[in-house]
Parts: sequence; structure tokens; C-alpha cells
Amino acid sequence: MAEFWFVRLGEAKVTVRYRSEGAEADPSVHRFEVLRERKDAVPTLVCSLPNPTQVIGSEGALDANGRTGPAPAGELRVNPWGNAAAFLIALALAVAVGYGLYRWLQKNRDTVEKKLSDLGVEIPGKPEDDPAPPLDPIRPQPPPKIELADAEPTSAPSPASPPGLARLIDSSGDAFPLEASKVVVGRDAGVDLMIADEGSVSRRHAEIRVEGSRVFVQDLGSTNGTFVNGARIAQEVELKPGDELLFGAAKFRFQR
Repeated sequence: MAEFWFVRLGEAKVTVRYRSEGAEADPSVHRFEVLRERKDAVPTLVCSLPNPTQVIGSEGALDANGRTGPAPAGELRVNPWGNAAAFLIALALAVAVGYGLYRWLQKNRDTVEKKLSDLGVEIPGKPEDDPAPPLDPIRPQPPPKIELADAEPTSAPSPASPPGLARLIDSSGDAFPLEASKVVVGRDAGVDLMIADEGSVSRRHAEIRVEGSRVFVQDLGSTNGTFVNGARIAQEVELKPGDELLFGAAKFRFQR
């Protein structure tokens, strides 16, 4: 059986070439009329052959009465390229028809939509016919307000305190304030600062003089001398806070 595609209407001529009894038989020519109006959508054309033919894939050949005979030495082979070519041609025609229809619809879109609308088919609107609502612009949020707690007012700096009272501190920690403008140090009972228990101290050993914030010490010709920070003095010396004084062996520290 053979199938034919895209056959023109009118007379169709079919030539059958076949083998019979191991040799090429004379071609069998058949003529058919292909009509537009026909009973079957796919007409069937029957070709009868006068000689026994070899059936592809069978063990023998059919004679004119349809009986099976011995298979000939040669065997027919089917060429698959014919069916492949027919399929490709049909596919190409289908693609061409589809593309042509698409182009025609694009060119006649308004007409097609009007026809479909007349038939009651709802046509979806174009994207631009239904614009999306405008987006609200994103506004930056104001920065959070930072509230600072009221700072406690700082107190005004206190005025500088007047310098402390000048005084001498002995080795036992007892303090002797220098309140007078002149203070005589010695072992005599009539002096201002008496050191009675120290034999190295002269009766009138030294004199301390106070002038405002300044304090001076002067040796009064003592036997064992007056020392400031380990140095024996021969004349009046101004004292500084922390200075160490020796009246003979009696040790004191000057402090304000």
C-alpha cells in the first residue's frame, strides 16, 4: 500500500513498477479521477497487477490469484527517504500557512476584532487602555527627634582660698603656727618657739620673719647652726612649703 499527499484534482496517473519471479516486470499503468466532491474524504485507489509480485517482508510472492509462492533470490528494500521528504514538505507548508495567517491577522487586527465583537466574543483591552495606577512616591521619614535630658548646671568654681597659715611641724607631728611677723626660736624661756629638751639648740638660735605670703629664716649666731634642706645657712633664706629645717639637732618641716 502506498499513500500520496497533495494530489491535484482531476486525472491521476499511477505507474506501478514491481518485481515478479526475480526480475523486473513491465510497469502497470492505472488512471483515476480525483474529484472535489467525493464520498470518502481520503479516497482509496486500487491497482491490480497481472503478474505474481513479491510482498515486502514475506517469505514468498503472491501470484495473480493471491496465492503465496517461493520467495525470489532478490529482495525488495524500502527507501525511507520518500516518507521523510513528504513529512518535511508537509511541515514546511504548515509553517508557511501559519506564518501567513499570523501576518494577515496583524495587518487586519481591527477588522478581526470587529468581527469577533459582532459575534459576541469579548476582546481583552490593550495594555495601554488600562494603565496601572501611579505609584505613590516614597517620602523619606524625618529623623527621630533626640531629646536630651536637661543637664545639671555646674557650680561656678569657688574662688581660690587664701594661702594657709604658715607653720612649723616637728618630728612628732605637732604644729607651731607662725602668727607673728617675727618668731624667735631657741632654748630660752622668753623666746617665741622654745625647744627646751634639746641641748644642741642655743638660747636664741634663729629668727623666722613673716612678710605677707613670704617667710624667711635667719640664724642668730647659734653654736650648732641652722640648716635648710641639709645646707647650713649664713644669711637670711626664704622658705618654701616642704622645706626641712634643723635648729641644731631639732628637726622641723615648713608648711603652709
